[in-house]
Amino acid sequence: MGVLKKWLKALREITPWKALASFLSGVVVGAIVLILGLILLAPEPNVPPPHQDNSPGDVTIQLSQEFMSAAASKNLNGFGIPTPFGSLPLRNVRAQPQSGDQLSVTGDVEFPLTGSRQVLVAMRPCVASTGRPAFVVTRVLLGDQPITDLAGPSIQQRVNDAFKDFNPSIPNEHLSRVHTTPNALILIYASSGSGGQPAC
Repeated sequence: MGVLKKWLKALREITPWKALASFLSGVVVGAIVLILGLILLAPEPNVPPPHQDNSPGDVTIQLSQEFMSAAASKNLNGFGIPTPFGSLPLRNVRAQPQSGDQLSVTGDVEFPLTGSRQVLVAMRPCVASTGRPAFVVTRVLLGDQPITDLAGPSIQQRVNDAFKDFNPSIPNEHLSRVHTTPNALILIYASSGSGGQPAC
């Protein structure tokens, strides 16, 4: 029993302040050790590679449906479409880019007795060997009658002549791909010499 009294007396002498002071000093020493450990064991930060200004990327030019319709109207309005009644002028020309790399051009011809009939020209865009955008006529319909053999080559020549002057000067770039979306013709200029669209 004497031993128990000695322990109780010793516990009473330890005040709560002494216990709190020893606990806080242990926490401070533990925090310092933890911070030093994190600093010494931390991985190197990820540093991005430096930007190289001498490596240009692809340049994309988007020609809207409105631009394409204006160009088609300017170059094909009044164009003579061969018919059984002779060559009739094409009117009300408009262009409609479509998905799947196709451009449709529509217009009307006025027949003397039966009235107006629609002309539909389907074209596929491509890159010409001269490095300019070009088009290959795949189908020409007068109403529901195919006249591709009669009118296709001359329409193709007329449209491609209109694009001969369209060649934006982009330093260190060349036309590598032409494709269509439902509302635009997309021209992609690249600096690399490979991976482009085959010439038409």
